[in-house]
Amino acid sequence: MESADNIYGYDKYYKEFQSAVYNKIHTYKILCVDYKGYKLARFMDKNVSISCTEQLLTYLREFCKKQYKEQKLESIEVRIAVDSIINVVKEEFGYYLPYLLLKRSRRIKKRKFEILLDEKYKIQNMITIRSSDYIF
Repeated sequence: MESADNIYGYDKYYKEFQSAVYNKIHTYKILCVDYKGYKLARFMDKNVSISCTEQLLTYLREFCKKQYKEQKLESIEVRIAVDSIINVVKEEFGYYLPYLLLKRSRRIKKRKFEILLDEKYKIQNMITIRSSDYIF
């Protein structure tokens, strides 16, 4: 039986989930995530997109610094496969949020977002960035 003051609904189902956070929903956009084989959906939080953007920028800075040390050029344009960038944050944020941020975010400085064929003739999304935007 369900107790009268039980805010979780059925006792058996929600027995493990004793810690819950109640808050206002600021947006009704839904974020879908593949996490360890499970497809999960939740409301998109503004902080989630900010932290994902920060991790993407950190990865791009590290990538550009590595390219700069190898080639010693200041204003080189670098093409990076979008999937390789997303794989860095995919476990935490899923696929679609980083993809949308790479494509639409103004904080991530990009020259081009294009679809190209790779060496194995597979269609792949590529992002072209200027390394000087992330190094200096």
